[in-house]
Amino acid sequence: MKKIVHLADLHLGAKLHDRDRLAEQRLFLDWLCGLLAAERPDALVLAGDLFDVYYPPASVQQLWFDFLARVRRENLAGRVVAVAGNHDSPSALGCAGRVLDLVGVSLVAGDASADAEALRVPCADGGELAFAAIPFQRDGALRTQGGGDAAAGFRAHAAAAIAAARALAPDAPLVAVAHATVSGAAFSDAESERGRRSVGGLDAVPAEALAGADYVALGHLHLPQAVGGRDAARYAGAPLPMSFAEGAAPKSVAVAEFAGGPGEAPAVRTVPVPVFRPLRVLSGSREETVAAAAALAAENPAGPAGGAWAALSVTAGDGAFSETCRLVRDALAGSGAELVAVSDDRAADPGAAAGAPPALSVEDLRAIAPHRLAAERLAEPDLRLSEAERAELEALFPEVVA
Repeated sequence: MKKIVHLADLHLGAKLHDRDRLAEQRLFLDWLCGLLAAERPDALVLAGDLFDVYYPPASVQQLWFDFLARVRRENLAGRVVAVAGNHDSPSALGCAGRVLDLVGVSLVAGDASADAEALRVPCADGGELAFAAIPFQRDGALRTQGGGDAAAGFRAHAAAAIAAARALAPDAPLVAVAHATVSGAAFSDAESERGRRSVGGLDAVPAEALAGADYVALGHLHLPQAVGGRDAARYAGAPLPMSFAEGAAPKSVAVAEFAGGPGEAPAVRTVPVPVFRPLRVLSGSREETVAAAAALAAENPAGPAGGAWAALSVTAGDGAFSETCRLVRDALAGSGAELVAVSDDRAADPGAAAGAPPALSVEDLRAIAPHRLAAERLAEPDLRLSEAERAELEALFPEVVA
């Protein structure tokens, strides 16, 4: 029996509305080490977005290397197989690749050749696993491989990597690892999956592009899910909710066990990830949100990382938004819960008089998500943008933020 543990989208160093989450991330990695100790997989597979930004601070890199050192020191997995995602710097990750390889960590970053993405991992049962480890692919490289067509380039690249892995270990089950958007997969929300729909210039790739693998370990989308009608082709999902929209979504890690050889589907199960800090959305009118805040304060939910974080979304009713924010904060005062995000989501009054827009308060500006503010600015006539130019700039904005 051969076994892998599959996860993705760690986004180490990510913040939630400027709130530090290192405590949650450290708790998750501790929990993951406990899971690995129980499972003892032949490979731990990390399908991209290891970090949240290209050049994470030293404290975040220390967390990553401490985790890898523990996995190897305690022999928690036979091998670590990781690829770079669109949030990761290929150069920053790749510079340590040769050293990491010496201690049992295979990290594939940048525009690697198909041969460089083919890996062979020995297993505890005396057999082996083959890996086609495909990192985030940039638009230029894909178009070169596809004769100007990025989608054709991805299909060609994936096929070459899978063929190289199959040739390397023809009698072994094959795992394809990729950081991409697969057609038909579900998104959690627009804000947390920034740069989400276009990865390497591609809106999505068909699941068939990776059909030559016995298990497809995907990263990039944050909801755990199977794709392409196969339980053995799936997104592990982000282990921590990356936005309040993901706060209520169950998080999990996937485990795949291979009892047979090539062409035989593995048995797949998911292991739920604990909630380390509850995230709650207080939505509705002023009266409803204040009542929800009072109930949350009385309930005072807390996880290992501390009390709940709350987001206010005013969707109905009258009254000044800033006053609603104050009342909600007052209702939470003295409890472990804390208001960390606010949004005025009431529809504009269609009968409002035309003219200059009112001045925005600091509270109002905080209520507008960056991608929404950028879209509104790009739509203003003084920029004199064509529809095509506006759409292109709006699509580029999440990548610049990422």
